[in-house]
Amino acid sequence: MYSSFFGLSIFSWNANGVRSRIVEIRDFIDKHAPDIFLIQETNLRPEHSFKIPNYSCYRNDRIHPAPGRGGTVVLIKNCISHYHVPTPPLLTGVEATLIMLTPIDHDPILIGSTYIPPINDYFKNLGAALDTIFNLNNMTILVGDFNAKHTSWGCPYSDTRGNRLYRYIVSNSIDVFAPSTHTRFGTASASIIDYALIKNLNWPYTIDSISELSSDYKPVKLHFSRTAKFELPPPQLNTTWNIFTNTLATTENCHLPKASSTQEIESQVRELTSEILTTHVTASKPATHSELPFVQGELK
Repeated sequence: MYSSFFGLSIFSWNANGVRSRIVEIRDFIDKHAPDIFLIQETNLRPEHSFKIPNYSCYRNDRIHPAPGRGGTVVLIKNCISHYHVPTPPLLTGVEATLIMLTPIDHDPILIGSTYIPPINDYFKNLGAALDTIFNLNNMTILVGDFNAKHTSWGCPYSDTRGNRLYRYIVSNSIDVFAPSTHTRFGTASASIIDYALIKNLNWPYTIDSISELSSDYKPVKLHFSRTAKFELPPPQLNTTWNIFTNTLATTENCHLPKASSTQEIESQVRELTSEILTTHVTASKPATHSELPFVQGELK
């Protein structure tokens, strides 16, 4: 059973068809041993078989339109604790296969292989479709081919789809983890359109595009370190100081030290410190903000 989220390696790749590339896919998996391998544009039909030794396979084949095109797959090592999450119905414009990681020492994490076809009409419903997925779980990682370009994640220019996606992630405090080099080949089309959308996971990571496999896309590797963990600081407190002073000044809470030895001094200092801290908590409440500022994941 997989015991910790840290150290997890997630690979993602737009294969543009997996049946003719099954040998190189197996060689790639033997070489890199990904914990999770997310594939888009599998071009599989329901009657097609697709299996990798030692991995559980979950897939959503595109039935319509253009059956045999599109489609998404999640491959995950059998040893990793997880379960399959059915794709929500009526997910207009977004193709996704979803699993839930269930590590024994961490909250569940939703992982999705995601593909958005490059059709502008699909992006009109982008917010509603992504809401449907992100609302399934508190912590979510969606990786795949979003077909959306924006300068915020390293593209040379922003297109209409990228502007829509950017507005969505800013308004919903979603982080974009993108490699620094292009993920799509071609002189005119070379750009970064394969990346990760992350919700409520503020930990160190690396993400790179890899010059391997024979699609017109590069595979992307997203890795979370096992040893490094970054925690956000606790929320600020608003303290009502007159309540703090009056509470601490009552005879029940304030006792003058009467110590005659080193041990008694240390004991009474601990007691006084505890009384002060307890009174501060009682007289305080978390500071609230009407709107939290949006900060990209790398800055966090």
